[in-house]
Amino acid sequence: MPANKEACLRFDGISLQPCEAPDWYAAIMHDADEHGGDIPDIYRRNGVLLHHRFGETLDSVYVYDAGQHGHLIEYWDLEKCLATILIDNVAAYLEFRAKYLHAWAWLIAEVERIADADYELTKEGRKRA
Repeated sequence: MPANKEACLRFDGISLQPCEAPDWYAAIMHDADEHGGDIPDIYRRNGVLLHHRFGETLDSVYVYDAGQHGHLIEYWDLEKCLATILIDNVAAYLEFRAKYLHAWAWLIAEVERIADADYELTKEGRKRA
């Protein structure tokens, strides 16, 4: 499930601030509780579409287009959603991309590259033994 209410943040173009979930998002969470399903399906049936995903195995960032409500970004570790970030205007979203998203995407890719290289090294070591 998406982050708990303590991890709901709004980006206003300047900074990330804790916020209460807006009504449209609360309605999606109610739908999730009532009907279940995996997160992309829950969002999709409520008109929130996956736009980008960064990361495969460790940390991941999902960027959703929430239509008239703006954008919804989720930052996940291996086990849970750490933060749900709501951005309700285009200018703030572009600023968020410049300040946070590109850096997170690069960091996630670099960590995964290192993890993959470490795995290959340990796999090679096992073959030699």
